[in-house]
Amino acid sequence: MISDKVRQRIQQVKEERLTVLTLMGNSLTEIPTEVFEFEWLEKLNLHCNKLTSVPETITHLTNLSELDLSDNKLTSLPESITRLTNLSVLNLSFSKLTSVPETITRLTNLSVLNLRYNKLTSVPEAIIRLSNLSELSLHGNQLTSLPEVITRLTNLSKLDLSYNQLISVPEAITRLSKLSVLNLSNNQLTSVPEAIARLTNLSLLDLSGNQLTSVPEAIACLSNLSLLNLRNNQLTSVPEAITHLSNLSVLNLSDNQLTSVPEAIAHLTRLSVLNLRDNQLTSVPEAIAYLTNLSKLFLSNNQLTSVPEAIACLTNLSLLGLSGNQLTSVPEAIARLTNLSLLDLSGNQLTSVPEAIARLTNLFKLSLGNNQLTSVPEAIARLTNLSELYLSNNQLTSVPEAIARLINLSKLYLSNNPLEDPPLEIAEQGIEAMREYFRRKQEKTPSTKPN
Repeated sequence: MISDKVRQRIQQVKEERLTVLTLMGNSLTEIPTEVFEFEWLEKLNLHCNKLTSVPETITHLTNLSELDLSDNKLTSLPESITRLTNLSVLNLSFSKLTSVPETITRLTNLSVLNLRYNKLTSVPEAIIRLSNLSELSLHGNQLTSLPEVITRLTNLSKLDLSYNQLISVPEAITRLSKLSVLNLSNNQLTSVPEAIARLTNLSLLDLSGNQLTSVPEAIACLSNLSLLNLRNNQLTSVPEAITHLSNLSVLNLSDNQLTSVPEAIAHLTRLSVLNLRDNQLTSVPEAIAYLTNLSKLFLSNNQLTSVPEAIACLTNLSLLGLSGNQLTSVPEAIARLTNLSLLDLSGNQLTSVPEAIARLTNLFKLSLGNNQLTSVPEAIARLTNLSELYLSNNQLTSVPEAIARLINLSKLYLSNNPLEDPPLEIAEQGIEAMREYFRRKQEKTPSTKPN
C-alpha cells in the first residue's frame, strides 16, 4: 500500500520534472511503477524501506547517477541494472547480501560503492572492472583477509575495511598509491606492514580496535597524515615514529597501556586534538606546553596525581578532560585557560575548588562530581555562560545561593551529598526548584535598615 505522502512526492516529481526523488523510510515493499517513467531522474533514494527485489524496469532510468538502496532486504540485483551506465554512486549498505552481485561489476562508471553491513566473506575478482572506483566501503562484513583484487583498484582514494575479521594487511596494499583515507579499525591485526609507508597520500589512518603492540618506524614517512587513530590496541609506549608526523592534527592513543608520553611529542605542533584517556599515565611531560594549537586534550582515566603548570600555555584549549585520576587539587594553571568551554574534573580526590576557577568565563560545562568537596566557592557565580554543573557524590552540606543566579544554568546535579541548605530533596528537583527555594528563603530574611 502506497501512502498519500509517497503519491504526493511522486506527483511533484512528475509535474516539476525534478531530478531527485527521495522515498526513504516509507516501508515500501516494492518500488512504485510510476517511478520508472521518470527517465530524467538523476538521483533516487530508497533508503530504509522493505524492498526484497528491484524490478528489471529500473533500466528505464537511464540518466540515474546516484542510487541508494541501503537498509532494505535485498539479496540480489537484476541483470538489467548493468544498463544504468551513468551510475556513479551505488549504496547497498545494510542489506542481506552474502556476496557481491556480479552485475555490479559491470557498472564501469561507478566511483562510489557502499557495501557496509552486509554478510560478505569475499569480493569477486570481477570487481577489477570498476577501475573508476574512488571510494569503497566494506565496513561491517565478515572478511578474514584483504582481497588481493582490491589492491588493483588503483584509483581508490578512500577504503573502509573496518569491523571485519582481518588478521593481516598484505604488502600489495601499497599499489593503492592514491589512498587518502584508510580505515582498518576493529579487526584482529597484530601488526602493520612496513610497506604502508609507501601510501604517502594518506591523510587519515584508522588502526583502532586491533591488537597492535607496536607501529612500524616507517610510518614516519606518512608526511601528509593529519589524523591517526590507534585507540584500543595494546601499545605500552608511544611509538617514536609518530613524533615525526609533523602534519598531524588529531592523534588518538586512548585505551592502550601507555605509562608515559615522550618529550618528543612537542614536535607535533599542529595537533588540535590529543586523546590519551584510559591509559596508565602517572604524569604529563612539561613539553606539552609546545602544543599550542591544541583545542581538545583528553587525559581521563589515568593515574595522574598532578598536572604540569605548563598546561597554562595551551590557551586554545576548549575541552580538558581530567576525570578518573588521583588529583587532590585543581591546578591553578587551569585558570589561565580562558577559552575552556568544557572542564571535567570528576572522579578525583578534590577537597576544594580554587576561587581562580571564576576566570573561566567561557565554561559551558563543569564536572566536579565524585570528589570530596565540602564547599563550592561563591566565585562560581561569575561563570555566567555555565549551562551544566555536576556536583553529585561529594561532601557538600550547602551550595552558595549565587549558583541560582546563573541564568544560563539548565542542568545542576547534586545527588548523593549530605545537603542541608538547600535540603537534598529540593536540590534533586533541579535548578528551578533551587531558585524557588532561595527566593523564598530571601523573602523570609528580614532586611537590615540603616539607623
